[in-house]
Amino acid sequence: HCPEQGKIRVITSPDRIEIANTGDALTFDEEKLFRRFQKSQDSLSSGGNGLGLAIVSQICETFRYTISYQYKEGFHHFILIFK
Repeated sequence: HCPEQGKIRVITSPDRIEIANTGDALTFDEEKLFRRFQKSQDSLSSGGNGLGLAIVSQICETFRYTISYQYKEGFHHFILIFK
């Protein structure tokens, strides 16, 4: 989901992985990001986040990991903590 000529960063440590990519800010509430088939508030947009992040959330819950999201400085940041 990174735009053409966009940037992707991956930072790892023994207890976490952070994946960040450039892109436009979300057009819906961040709290709904990990729900399946969340759609944009823009009724003209056909985009949505499908099942992927909902599956990630379920895997994290099963293994007692923590997944979080934030958007800052033009990057979407997904942070997975293994503790």
